[in-house]
Amino acid sequence: MPFIALALGEGDVAIPAIGLDNIAGAAQAARHLADLGHRRFAILAIGLNGGEAGAMAPEQAVRSLKFTSRDRALGYWQALADFGIGRADVPIQGTQNDRQSVDAALESLFAAARPPTAILAMSDRIALFAMQWLAGRGYAVPGDVSVIGFDGVPEAATAVPGLTTMAQPLAEIARRAVAAILEDAVPAQQEALYVTLIVRSSTAPPPPD
Repeated sequence: MPFIALALGEGDVAIPAIGLDNIAGAAQAARHLADLGHRRFAILAIGLNGGEAGAMAPEQAVRSLKFTSRDRALGYWQALADFGIGRADVPIQGTQNDRQSVDAALESLFAAARPPTAILAMSDRIALFAMQWLAGRGYAVPGDVSVIGFDGVPEAATAVPGLTTMAQPLAEIARRAVAAILEDAVPAQQEALYVTLIVRSSTAPPPPD
């Protein structure tokens, strides 16, 4: 029977798949913030350390079996390296994509002497939770801290401030996948679609040091 996977991963590249170029998308997100002048970043990740919440080392992220999150971390690092920011300079906090773990991650990050001015969130849900925490602690978004998400959920557009995000082409992935099966046109290679940067009000230049 013809089949097609709806995500890219490692292993047999001959398995037909349509998914996202998570590395390129994450790199674009980090580059957007770095171009604005940010140099102090933090990553709010999902599932990189087996679903456990808490701080993690870059080496743990690289070894993660969660390909989507790992590739997004690689993309962030790839872009930030162009600005002289190394992996060890970007703290990573694992979350479980819920309010409680996001709050705990931010409590840890903002206890530092020089907390981040830019948050790279691996999902819009995490980013929206982060903005709520920041507002509750008196941090202005984006005046004090910029936040960027990843997904393009409808709530990102209606949030206050509006959430800058990397929007996934979910409808296009579904259309191509259905057409590939119904039209007997399963691709011979894996296809990686690009995500789109949507700039809203949650990102701006950092505050003066």
